[in-house]
Amino acid sequence: ASGFAGIFFNWGLLNISKFYNLPIFRNNFMKIAFALLSACFLGFTLPDVLGGGNFLVDKLAEYPYTLSMILLLFVGKYIFTLISYGCGVPGGFFLPLLVIGALLGAAEGRVMVMMGLITDIYIPNIVIIGMVSLFAASVRSPITGTLLILEMTGDFGHLMSLALASAVAYIVAELLHGEPIYDSLLKRSLASHPDKKAEEQRTIVEVPIASGSILENKPLSRVPLLKQTVVVNVKREGQNMIPDPETVLKAGDFIYILTAAKNAERLQKLGEEQLPKDHIRKI
Repeated sequence: ASGFAGIFFNWGLLNISKFYNLPIFRNNFMKIAFALLSACFLGFTLPDVLGGGNFLVDKLAEYPYTLSMILLLFVGKYIFTLISYGCGVPGGFFLPLLVIGALLGAAEGRVMVMMGLITDIYIPNIVIIGMVSLFAASVRSPITGTLLILEMTGDFGHLMSLALASAVAYIVAELLHGEPIYDSLLKRSLASHPDKKAEEQRTIVEVPIASGSILENKPLSRVPLLKQTVVVNVKREGQNMIPDPETVLKAGDFIYILTAAKNAERLQKLGEEQLPKDHIRKI
């Protein structure tokens, strides 16, 4: 259940922007005003869904909520999380995600109690399992979620059950082909700001000069480099040499090239490329 709920939670966060793109929201102030009015309404009708949700999780473990009340809190918390997150005010969904997972666990526990499968004493355990499994399905970090909840509860007796629930939720989310929520949000952010793309990773490539290669007996100025690459060092017989365009390369030398990571594999083969046989015969 948490595997499916994690996919649905991610879908809501990624698509709430479509709601706020409606013509009624002419500017950011109207979006914020709508979120504030929603909070005021819920403050009088369903106050437990407001705030982070710490007290709500404690209540779920202490008080026997009815199934209908738990489902109402679940829907209310989910919708208000989307409304508050999508309005654009700086905030997050980490703690609400855990609270929604706790509500899901409480609902499942109440159903099992009604079916006579367990007693009320086990509901707090299922609430904790619901928190970690929904986190694993949404964020796709089962080990992090397990350790996080263990630290929050201070009870390592749940270790095996939490690890198993995280694994099951993770597998279900993977089978549904859902993406981790933070990865999806990062891709969306980069797509909406093409001028702020992440800096390309750079690396230094070591290129050995093999005997008979196209680089042997050639000066550095004739090394066929790619764009955005520069030779930063030459090593010969264990000694470093300052790169100079007139430095003639010999077999056994090593040249070090600073370049984009995507060019690394191609540059590493430079020192291994051999001269064509017909060219050698002509020489």
